[in-house]
Amino acid sequence: MDLLEYRLETESRFAPPIAYHAFKLRCTPADNEFQHVLMHRNSISPECTLIEASDGFGNRIHYGSIADEHTSFRIVSEGRIECHHYAIHEPQPNSLFLFQSPLIGCTDEMRETARELIRPTAQETATEIMHWVNRHVEYSKCVTVNSTSAQWVFDNRKGVCQDYAHLMIALCRAAGVHARYVAGLVEGEGESHAWVEAYDDGRWTAFDPTYGKAISIGYVKLAHGRDVSDCALNRGRFYQWTTETFSVKSVVKKIDL
Repeated sequence: MDLLEYRLETESRFAPPIAYHAFKLRCTPADNEFQHVLMHRNSISPECTLIEASDGFGNRIHYGSIADEHTSFRIVSEGRIECHHYAIHEPQPNSLFLFQSPLIGCTDEMRETARELIRPTAQETATEIMHWVNRHVEYSKCVTVNSTSAQWVFDNRKGVCQDYAHLMIALCRAAGVHARYVAGLVEGEGESHAWVEAYDDGRWTAFDPTYGKAISIGYVKLAHGRDVSDCALNRGRFYQWTTETFSVKSVVKKIDL
């Protein structure tokens, strides 16, 4: 068991200012069998009332709105989590995680690659695909956006953690392995991170294709879905023209027991 302390800060800046802003947040860690949330706190600037709920995948969400004119929207989520070995038992996976989704489709060439990577078990297949993606994709910032598809990453072999995850998921699904996208944080300092959960023998286990390793501990899960479009940390809606710039900072550190 590990004890992790986390802090996640996201900020949107608007020019010109906006007068009304509705938002939905996925910045609160999931509470499940591998991570137990001991405490957490969310703060919003400008201040407003937060309503807690869950989405269709069971992720914890908060939503609200701000009616006063503002030039920035800042969220800080912080807390402490007790972490165990990464595994989530589930009797039957959702069939959605076996089919194409908005950003995860498959070409014939991708299907052929997936067939070559199939191994005797789903776990072994996911591991083989993870290593293939890690070897064949170059980590490159500023070449992709949130709407970049798995097919583009397969063809161009460049991207960031989100793109590594999308390509691994596409190949897993083409190989008959249920796979889903995970948004969260990883130990250290940086931004948010993305990885993959694959299903085999009654449980979801986790893989990080960006680093080429199976995940055991040191990660904080915030949300999962079909692809990144289901897992946005901060999704807002405003009813006037503006330019938005968005930044994310995170710190996750292990606390000695």
